[in-house]
Amino acid sequence: MRERGSAASRVLLPVLTAMAVAGPAAAHGAYFPTAWGWTAFGFAWAAVLALSLGGLVRFQRLEWITLGALGLLTCWIAVSALWSEDVSQTALEVQRMLVYLMAVLAALLVVRTATVTSFLGAVLAAVVGVCTYSLATRLFPERLAELDEFAVNRLQQPLGYWNSLGTFAAMGLLLAIGFAARARALWARALAAAALPVLATTLYFTFGRGAWLALGAGLIAAVAVERRRVQLVSSTLALAPFSVAAVWLCSRSDALTSRAPALEVAASDGRRLAPILLAIAIASGGAAVAFALIERRLPAMP
Repeated sequence: MRERGSAASRVLLPVLTAMAVAGPAAAHGAYFPTAWGWTAFGFAWAAVLALSLGGLVRFQRLEWITLGALGLLTCWIAVSALWSEDVSQTALEVQRMLVYLMAVLAALLVVRTATVTSFLGAVLAAVVGVCTYSLATRLFPERLAELDEFAVNRLQQPLGYWNSLGTFAAMGLLLAIGFAARARALWARALAAAALPVLATTLYFTFGRGAWLALGAGLIAAVAVERRRVQLVSSTLALAPFSVAAVWLCSRSDALTSRAPALEVAASDGRRLAPILLAIAIASGGAAVAFALIERRLPAMP
């Protein structure tokens, strides 16, 4: 991994990263084969662009192992066409595997030590944008919601599956907690903290348990590997009440949580909750700024 990147790559990286996350998410989470070819092409284009702008890259051993393992798996899936009972489906699976291979290649070529923060920030921005739209379909169902009897009023748009959306929001929550606790700029901490109630309520409305377990496992892992545990836990506890309050308020609405809600009642509850959730998000951002200012006046935490 290179330490430095050109000015062009530093500008393009957040934009391309956000597009790489938000684009497939908007296309039903890239679940259907029609999205695989374009997604793989986009990642391959990013890899070629990185090479053309940054020149030759020397991968480290772990990076070669990662690329080699994914490449061998792709080749094995392709070779399985020789004994497959459905060659066309095997070809589609190769196409899907190319998405993962090209994504990892593009990330290894584009992301440097100096640009990891902007890369993760772009991922977080894309996740928040997708989840904000998803939450809006619940708060304003008369305008944005799509009826799906199979979902039974579980939030799933635009990914198309509630468990996928819940996991997507859980990853965003972990990133937002990291930025809210560790970002150098106060505005970055404020924006990340303001995103926490939005992501938490999106996760809640998927009504899935697996994503909450994944979030808990992620938090445990973060605390386990983090050296400044006291600071991370303290900042998380300081911001948690705002997300808890947002989820609690949403859970009190029968119209927004019932299996078969009446559209007019759900729309009324959504319009009532929207400004409250916005106020909670702003308060969460303000709390992150206050915590950061207080933290700077205190001696370093162990």
